[in-house]
Amino acid sequence: MQWSLADPNWKPSSDPTTRFVTEEDRKWYESVDLPIVAYSATSGGYFANKNVSVGLYDNPTNIARRERAEELASKLNCTPAQIAMSYLLHQKPLTFPIFRTTNQAHLTEIMGSVSISLSDEQVQWLRDGEK
Repeated sequence: MQWSLADPNWKPSSDPTTRFVTEEDRKWYESVDLPIVAYSATSGGYFANKNVSVGLYDNPTNIARRERAEELASKLNCTPAQIAMSYLLHQKPLTFPIFRTTNQAHLTEIMGSVSISLSDEQVQWLRDGEK
């Protein structure tokens, strides 16, 4: 299923392969202790470049989340894309983010997200904007 810090603009259809993780889904996976394998974990580059994946992800909620990711990245000396990936790595249940790149620098950047530690409060703030 698709899952990232950005909620996609498209809506799930009757096709079971076109789904994204909702809060209800996340809670169910957590209740049965089943990991989530999340594709499009970096939202197609939405957090790395304001001009990428705009049609798929640009909406008021995601714009605010991207701004919070930029703010936190500045404080933690990393990139917004690393924050977005780290957000998934700090989810319950255990989440295995899948991303795609053909660029060695992007791969190095995303792999760096493994070393970023986020508190529960930071994860919640990235998602909801409340402190």
